[in-house]
Amino acid sequence: MSEQNKQKRILETIKRCQRNWTDTRISKELIDHWIWIATNSPSKQYEGYFNLYVIEDRKLIQELLEYTWGFTMAINRDVPMDEVPVNSRNPQVGAAVYMLWTQKYPTNSNRNFEYSGVNKSNTVLSRRDNAFTSIGISMALTSYSAASMGYETAYNKNHHKPEHEGYWEDTLGIDPKVEEIAFGLGIGKGQKDRPHYESDETHIMVGVNKPDYVDVTNTREYEYKGKQYSVMPTITYPTHSKDDRDIVVKRFA
Repeated sequence: MSEQNKQKRILETIKRCQRNWTDTRISKELIDHWIWIATNSPSKQYEGYFNLYVIEDRKLIQELLEYTWGFTMAINRDVPMDEVPVNSRNPQVGAAVYMLWTQKYPTNSNRNFEYSGVNKSNTVLSRRDNAFTSIGISMALTSYSAASMGYETAYNKNHHKPEHEGYWEDTLGIDPKVEEIAFGLGIGKGQKDRPHYESDETHIMVGVNKPDYVDVTNTREYEYKGKQYSVMPTITYPTHSKDDRDIVVKRFA
């Protein structure tokens, strides 16, 4: 396989969001390598715009997975999402290892000046832009490395559960005054002969404010605001990795 085709294969992997996993164990040496890539990735003036939390403990991963409600879908294919608001967990967190990036402002500000030469505040809006750009580069390089070694990956930004806000922060010791959760990346092996968008999820959250948690495996009908609705038989996530993208390329040769 040519190098060009190898790189295309890697992109085909990481542009998908893996939502089912096998019970794979990844070596400490390999995780150390991904940590090195993540923390040595390029940033503006090579400043440290994020902290990194790496979760390998299977029990802790499963515990945190419960606090990832936020993927909005319909109760069935025939009902608009805004008629019966339904959410599911984000199973990409259930990977063999989950890496979490938090946004922060660098303490070692190397270069942050106005045109006039006056030093800017360390928390100006442009610094936040720099932070998320840095995080994006770091995540991309990490996922690229993982996919090049035969692993599947999944990006995630849902780290909360209604009425349990702050659980991730409290569990991992993240100080909201210093940093904020940005994005996470699950890395592992997907289940063979199964599409990446299928999951082992069986529960949905119906309603807002005081939601109801419903097991789709034993619930065929559900009443919401006085009306009966059929409940989806399985939780399958939409996939958009093959969608056309509105990206204009202008080439001057």
